[in-house]
Amino acid sequence: MMVFIFHCYSRWAPPENGENLYLWNTNKIVSFISSFGYLGVHLFFMISGFVIHMTLTRKSNISQFYFARIRRIYPASIICVSLIFLIKKISGTNFQLNRPIDLIPSLLLISPEFIKVTLGIDTRWITGVLWSLFVEIQFYALVGVIFYKIRKYKFEQKLFILSIISTFFKVGYVLTSISVFKYIDELFPLINYIWYFTAGVLFYDIYVKDSRSNYSAKVKIFFTLLYLLATIQLHDFATIKSIANCAIILVYFLVFGYISKNRHGNQKRVTIFSKIGDLSFEIYLIHESFCMIVFSLIHQKEGNTILMASPILFLVLIIFLSKKLQIFTDFVTSYSLNKFLRPKLT
Repeated sequence: MMVFIFHCYSRWAPPENGENLYLWNTNKIVSFISSFGYLGVHLFFMISGFVIHMTLTRKSNISQFYFARIRRIYPASIICVSLIFLIKKISGTNFQLNRPIDLIPSLLLISPEFIKVTLGIDTRWITGVLWSLFVEIQFYALVGVIFYKIRKYKFEQKLFILSIISTFFKVGYVLTSISVFKYIDELFPLINYIWYFTAGVLFYDIYVKDSRSNYSAKVKIFFTLLYLLATIQLHDFATIKSIANCAIILVYFLVFGYISKNRHGNQKRVTIFSKIGDLSFEIYLIHESFCMIVFSLIHQKEGNTILMASPILFLVLIIFLSKKLQIFTDFVTSYSLNKFLRPKLT
């Protein structure tokens, strides 16, 4: 919801964008409040760290884990990306026009920057929200290896150490002009967000253990929170926005702390995190492009305001469409597995 509000009130209006592309007017107060919606992605990263740690403990090997992640991410993203690309071509919208070559990063979920650095090909995302999936995939690849293949030390300790190491790369990129740091930053954007995943992993560690005795994890969480707050302040010191950013991140940690405080806590709390991913993935994939394509087409009609309504109407339409896409994706995935993969395994 936070990301949806950001994209429907702030992302495509001043000061984020040169002109207001929405069907409604946005004042400064609304734009300022909705501008924090992008932090919803950071919350998803924390939830992902929590849920992925749980998933790792339930899969017997790295192949099972990777297969489960590929099955969850790629079928839905391929269908949604293809649909968005076709709608853009057929509708004649002027919003973020794409070339067929842009399907390469968008279908593979590999960032255009990565393709530019490695292959020298200029591409762009079909829809901008895909950048976070590239970060997610890098996280999956990393944790699969360090959980199943590197047995020495506990998983959460290894990830915490890697987070610290990533900080040195980030500092090197900010403070120096050494090109290798720039390439690392472009190739591995996970470096910029790994601390959010790590926080989720640590909170799950507390959840499954006795929180009163899990002193080490609590110390790591406290250090993680201080690091994130310090990073925000160093980027934009003591402004209203930076203080609000810190407040939102602090709320995230308090909520996770409440959920994780009791080893024998209600299992429904953890189930909610999994349900969030199941219900929101397709919505996340299509919401921005769907809304902005409709907005641009109405603007191109010069005054046709049949669909000029509050974002609530668009949210309802997107939820409906996303549910249909989810059903279709599940059908295609199940059919493909039964038709092509399982017969070979048997």
